[in-house]
Amino acid sequence: MFPVYRRLWWFHWKGTWTRKISATRWGEPSRSKHRLKSLKPEDRPELAKAFAAAGDTAIQALFIPSNENRKVVEEIMPKLPQELGGGPITIVTRGALWAAVSVDLPPKTSVRATVQSQDAASAQKLRELAARFFKAVGEEGPHNQKARDVLPGFDKLVKQLTPKVEEDRLIVKLDEKELTETLKPVVGKIRDRADDVRSINNLKQIGLAMHNYHDTHRSFPTVANFDKAGKPLLSWRVQLLLFLDQAELYKEFHLDEPWDSEHNKKLIAKMSPRCRMFFAAPRTGSWCKPGRPRISFP
Repeated sequence: MFPVYRRLWWFHWKGTWTRKISATRWGEPSRSKHRLKSLKPEDRPELAKAFAAAGDTAIQALFIPSNENRKVVEEIMPKLPQELGGGPITIVTRGALWAAVSVDLPPKTSVRATVQSQDAASAQKLRELAARFFKAVGEEGPHNQKARDVLPGFDKLVKQLTPKVEEDRLIVKLDEKELTETLKPVVGKIRDRADDVRSINNLKQIGLAMHNYHDTHRSFPTVANFDKAGKPLLSWRVQLLLFLDQAELYKEFHLDEPWDSEHNKKLIAKMSPRCRMFFAAPRTGSWCKPGRPRISFP
């Protein structure tokens, strides 16, 4: 078999987007070459309409399924799930012709999604399907947590994302203010979850460092090192630096001075995030003074 090199171009001609294919195969039979050259461009007028619906924006994404794509979906899943009301899948595969999403960037940030349907009746059925989908997501099921508990402002989010019917199209539009109101609680929840995961991972690393310390010294680190008068100086957190890839930083500490001495206080900022979590104040609260431990162990 010989490698095939194909090029595919979309070009605009007299208001219609068409496709051109060229192919070259090293040593290919002339019959195949003639067959490829005899292929006729395929008219895709819906492509031009979808681009027009997206508008002159910074980012454009189009979804235009072919008839083959529709048939495959219909064969795999002939009916809609019962959670969405059942019924034939053709409500989607034949009801929606194409979709276009456009995003504009600052200073006038906006998002617009357009779904072209067969007719106004099909558009209304698609909107009802979207409403049933959001309802199913918001309800608590046997294997999923209630979305309202996971996403703050879920009902408001659904209201913003439920499409409006404009003749034979479904439209979702969000301007900068609506985007901020919609995404802020979601992004905040995701950030909090990421902070939780990061803290859990840091705690695992601290636990491993504890065991490595024990393997080296045959004991866990003491609560602190003390001066001759019995006054605590530096806590066990500093002793663990050697086992948290912070050996060079450990050498900078004056072990005969307290943690809040003029010299040692400046070193806290040099700690890695994994170590600093035990000293720095939390991101979302002020109950912990800088330099004081956020997490304590008995």
